[in-house]
Amino acid sequence: ARRRPGVVAARAGAWAPSKADEDDQEGIPATCMELNEMLTRMSQSSSSASESRSSGNAAAKLRSAESLVERAVAAAGERMVASEGTFRKLLTFAGRARDAPAAARWFEECQSKGLLRTMETANVAMQAAALAGDVSVAERFLEMAIEERLAPDIISYNTLMTAAASSHQGGGASREALGGGMLAGVEQWFDRALAAQLKPTVVTYTTLIRSASDDGNMAAAQRWLRRAVDQGIEVNEVMAGTLIDGSARHGGPQAVEEPFQVLAALRVAPNAFAVTSVVSSAAKRQDLEAAQSWLEWGIHSRVDPVLATFNAVMHAAATVGDQKAAEHWFDACVEAGLQPDIISYTTQIDAAARVGDADAAEVWLARARAAGLPVDLRM
Repeated sequence: ARRRPGVVAARAGAWAPSKADEDDQEGIPATCMELNEMLTRMSQSSSSASESRSSGNAAAKLRSAESLVERAVAAAGERMVASEGTFRKLLTFAGRARDAPAAARWFEECQSKGLLRTMETANVAMQAAALAGDVSVAERFLEMAIEERLAPDIISYNTLMTAAASSHQGGGASREALGGGMLAGVEQWFDRALAAQLKPTVVTYTTLIRSASDDGNMAAAQRWLRRAVDQGIEVNEVMAGTLIDGSARHGGPQAVEEPFQVLAALRVAPNAFAVTSVVSSAAKRQDLEAAQSWLEWGIHSRVDPVLATFNAVMHAAATVGDQKAAEHWFDACVEAGLQPDIISYTTQIDAAARVGDADAAEVWLARARAAGLPVDLRM
């Protein structure tokens, strides 16, 4: 394998410590074990839902992690010998930040130092590229792993399938480079996994179904679902919901009947996830009629409703300015034995505000506060 000058050593000292750096680093680690422990604490502190939703926060955490490593190397010199685990943690930060160049920098450094010893590290690197929507970088990481005589596993190919889909969605590769469409690019990696005599998993088939759905090819999505069942894969809520959601997005309300029939033939009962998926899809299209119809269908089919489903319909009603419909589904939510949350109340306030009904907005604000929810009209 190729050996390159150390990026860590070359970049040592090229940092400007921020308060975030000081808060996270708690000083400079003297050993690789201490360094990895501190990186682990930083990773755990950045894995909250709010952190993961903010690319800015993730990028700041990546910079802090990089600065910590560089400071440790600069302070300890030759006494600081990084491990494969150190680079794996840096790659994790790069993935959360959707930073493919950073992932490439640290993965190349890991290889150049002779520390690329497990497929796990290569998979983390490929996952970082997939999150960034860069299939070409993910493929290069695979080639580098093979250079080190590492054997790709099904996780590797699942990740490359995800990268192909993400790259197509984000415009990271041309349609021609992906073989004419998202599904074609994903299927290419599926074929390579089979050629490597690897056994596809539920993640493999879910990725194929999602890619077909996003391509608008619902016949292919159903075909992959049937193939998964034929291979002994148990259809889960995510697979079912993905199929139904794709049908709703690309074929309209009537088109969803067919996948429901397919699921019934496969003895997969309708579930709250599937119903919520199709209701939410209609709500996002501001198709209140379809959203209401599917919620009513779910209730009629004895699918236990969930709050998210009612909130989606309320949101659709508010968006199109139908205040009465929004209030109706709030009441239906309560009648179903569910407890409205802050989203339910703020949606009602929004519905009233959209039609200029300030009195109703004040009433809903008072009801929310009476329910113990910290709702503010300024929201």
